[in-house]
Amino acid sequence: MGKQKQLRVSEAVHDELERRKSGDQTYDDVLRELLGLTPNLEQLLAYLSDEQADMARTVVSRIEKVGELNRNIEEGGTAHVVSFTSTDNGKVIAELEIKQGPSTAEFTVRYRNQRSDLEPIGTVRESKNGIVGGVLGTPGQFDSPDEYVDAVQRNVERAYVGWA
Repeated sequence: MGKQKQLRVSEAVHDELERRKSGDQTYDDVLRELLGLTPNLEQLLAYLSDEQADMARTVVSRIEKVGELNRNIEEGGTAHVVSFTSTDNGKVIAELEIKQGPSTAEFTVRYRNQRSDLEPIGTVRESKNGIVGGVLGTPGQFDSPDEYVDAVQRNVERAYVGWA
């Protein structure tokens, strides 16, 4: 984050900002959303190929069906992170990181493991033969996008039960 400034706001504005905050969001996050300064999910998925974007949409849908989670988008240099936090305790349960490079884009999903670390499940990239990637802990590439999505769902469900 760049140089920080302070703003004076009325109590009514402060109360409304507080009401709109979720999980570990800051007032800056809320204002960025309200002012349209933070990209939405569809804008982030535009960096990916159509096949990758469809797969990422499926991943997000599966994560959000796991339980009561808030979605938050944070931006960085060449990556954006979509985090999913517990509505109960504000802890990040899972995140989807989208990286865009000069010629390729990829996404990685992480989940909160038993040690409370955010552990990668695997990364999905575009290739000449379609999307490729590996599910960590298994040899080689995933056989189908469904295999990756199922691995995401299993791990995020465990994380939700353990940390939400």
